[in-house]
Amino acid sequence: MIKNRQKYPFVSSSLFTSMRRQCVLIVDDADININNGSLALEGMCEVISAKSGTLAIRLAKERRPDLVLLNINMPGTNGFDIIRTLKSDQYTRHIPVIFMSKVESEAEEAESFALGATDYIAFPQNATILQARVSIHLHADMQRKVLERLSQVDGLTGVLNRRAFDDSLHQHFNAVFGSDKPLTLLLMDIDHFKHINDTLGHLRGDDALRLVATTIAQQVNPELDIVARYGGDEFACLLPDTDQADAWKIAEKIRLAVNRLEVGDRQAGTTRLLTVSIGIASTFDQLYSSCQDLIAYADQRLYDAKKQGRNKVAS
Repeated sequence: MIKNRQKYPFVSSSLFTSMRRQCVLIVDDADININNGSLALEGMCEVISAKSGTLAIRLAKERRPDLVLLNINMPGTNGFDIIRTLKSDQYTRHIPVIFMSKVESEAEEAESFALGATDYIAFPQNATILQARVSIHLHADMQRKVLERLSQVDGLTGVLNRRAFDDSLHQHFNAVFGSDKPLTLLLMDIDHFKHINDTLGHLRGDDALRLVATTIAQQVNPELDIVARYGGDEFACLLPDTDQADAWKIAEKIRLAVNRLEVGDRQAGTTRLLTVSIGIASTFDQLYSSCQDLIAYADQRLYDAKKQGRNKVAS
C-alpha cells in the first residue's frame, strides 16, 4: 500500500484508506459472544459491536467496517434480515459478512451463501480458528479494495481516470444539489497538443501529459480537490466548497505553473513550451439541473478560452 501511495502521489489519499487499521463489526444480542469475539480479535483489528439489527445497520453505514461477524439467530431483526439490508445498500453491499450460528444447519448455511455471505461458522468458535478465518477475509478484502482503487487511476499520469472522476462528480453534485454549497469544475486542455505529438513524437507527448497532470495536482488541495485525466489531452479538476472567484484564482495558478513547463530536447533545440486553456463552471453562480449541464458549461467556457487565443481562463 505504501508503494502505491508513492507511485500515485497526486491521487486523493482517500483512495488509500486501506492503510488505516481495519475494523470488524460484531453483531450479536449476547454480551458474552461480543466479549469473546472482541478478546479473540484484540490487537489484530478495531472491533465495534451492535446488539440489535437497527444499530448494526446504522454502524455499517456510518463506519463502513471491513468485515461483519453476524449472528443469524438474533431476536427481532435476525441475521438474514440484516444482510438483505446491507446487500441492498450501495455503501454497504461490498462489506464481507461472516454468519455465526449456534447450530450447524445445511439449510441455514445454504441460505447464508445465497444471500451473499462470505463465510459461515458455528459458535462458540475456537479463538485461534476465528482469528485465522477473520484474518483471511480481512486480507482478501484489503486486496480487493487495493485493486479497485488502482483501477481508478490513469496509468500514464497517475491522476484519476475518467470513470473515477465521473463517479466523484456525480456524488459531489448530488450532495450539493439544492443547497448553497458551491462546487466548481475546471476543464483544461493542453494547447497545440497534436502539434507536440506530430513534431516531437508521442513519447514527448506522454511527457507533456505527465508534466501537466503533476503540475495541476500540485496547485490544489490533495485531501479535498479531485484531479483527473478527462480524455486525451484534457484534464478535469473538481473543487468542492469553492466558489467561482476562488476557482478563478486556482485556475490562474495552474495556468501560470504550466507556463513554466517545456518538453523536448534542449541540446537538439527541439523544446516546446506548454500552455493550457481552462474553462470554469460553478454551481455557486448558476443553477444546473444535472452534472451534464455543469460539464457542458465548463466545456463551452474552455472553447471560449481557446477562441481568445489559448493560454487563457474563461468563466
